[in-house]
Amino acid sequence: MATTTFISTTIATVTMETALFINTTQNLSIIIPTLSVAIPKCQFEAVSHPFVILLTIAYSAVIIVSLIANIMVIHYAASRKKLSRSFDRLIVNMAVADILDAMVGIPSNIAYFYMGIKWFPGVLGELTCKTINFGTNISIAASGFTLVAIAVDRYFAIAHRSKRSLSRRTVKFSILMIWVISGMIFSSDYYRFRVLEMSGHIVCLQDRRMWGNKAIEIDTIVKFVLNYGFPLSAMAILYGLIIRYLWRRKAPGYASDSIERKIHLQRRNSVKKLMTIVFVFAFCWFPVHVMHFLAAFNADVFLCTSIYIPLTCIWLAHANCAINPCLYLYLSRRNRASPAKPSNTF
Repeated sequence: MATTTFISTTIATVTMETALFINTTQNLSIIIPTLSVAIPKCQFEAVSHPFVILLTIAYSAVIIVSLIANIMVIHYAASRKKLSRSFDRLIVNMAVADILDAMVGIPSNIAYFYMGIKWFPGVLGELTCKTINFGTNISIAASGFTLVAIAVDRYFAIAHRSKRSLSRRTVKFSILMIWVISGMIFSSDYYRFRVLEMSGHIVCLQDRRMWGNKAIEIDTIVKFVLNYGFPLSAMAILYGLIIRYLWRRKAPGYASDSIERKIHLQRRNSVKKLMTIVFVFAFCWFPVHVMHFLAAFNADVFLCTSIYIPLTCIWLAHANCAINPCLYLYLSRRNRASPAKPSNTF
């Protein structure tokens, strides 16, 4: 598949049979630019059939749960004042990004287990090779950036109550920019993903032969910062400021302010809930980024690593598209009958 577009590495001196087992975390195979690279001094580990069946079931479960839960999220958000709330619009955008990952990225991973990186030739083959991987990558980036936008929206809605949350126009522009920036980050990947002939087989992978090792390392660092480091740092700072504000501002203690007290308490709960989603995002994606760095900076070690490790890391990363909506539905269920103002609730 194309889980961020990196572990797509294939060494020219490796036989096709071996290459078909080297997964890409963004197509689960990495093209080493130096064609003279020797095969690592370790025995290649083929994936066992029972593990393939297990991962197929696990991925299928993620697809089903993601589709059902994200559709429920969209329906729930759309039913609240016709998406008048900025928060609802952002939640819907995250759900759309997660659905795109579930519908495009995960099926290509499942196909990989049975077909390897084999592809089909022609214009259609070239188009699907580029589009599937590009679409998966931008959906993942868009989901992360949407979490940042949600953090910004909650910051203004809670810490700057007088300014309320983001305006409808601002949110629409933010959503547009989220997808544009996500596309720009992976625009070079759209060019690099190609249908090539390798050992008599037609394959779909990243052609990085024109790149040097240094360029691949820089590319890995830049994408890690933009797709993981920046979102987590931004959310940590914003939620930290919100927590600081809430803990310093005590809820009113008068009986006549009971509704205000409930609103304030719900703000605290909202931050905890949103931080839970952020924590899950960090937990799901950190292992696969470790694999990205290992593949880019020490390919020999990566290729000698048990194949079960990167495959599991990739599944965990994609599982985030099913966990996100489930968390939202679970954490928001108590707020549906709340008397608090919608703009300040989860």
